[in-house]
Amino acid sequence: MSDGEPKTIPEELFQVHKALLAEGWMLWKRHRTLNEPPVGPVAFSRLSIVTFSQMAAVTAVDVGLTEEQFLETCRANYKEASAKAERWG
Repeated sequence: MSDGEPKTIPEELFQVHKALLAEGWMLWKRHRTLNEPPVGPVAFSRLSIVTFSQMAAVTAVDVGLTEEQFLETCRANYKEASAKAERWG
């Protein structure tokens, strides 16, 4: 992503990506409502960022990404989310 050109991936990999993302969101939503005592939405979201980014970082190291490659991926995901995501109140 460093050259500014969008990358294409094979359809079967894109389907795996979508499935993992869907499962991740379902898990996140389930735990958002199960917390006892309740955790506020901002605290839960911040904790979620730490949790999911740790999983992503460990996976990146496991597959041999460099720090810069990992951070470029994070930047691209952030930019996409920033352009598309709904904002809270």
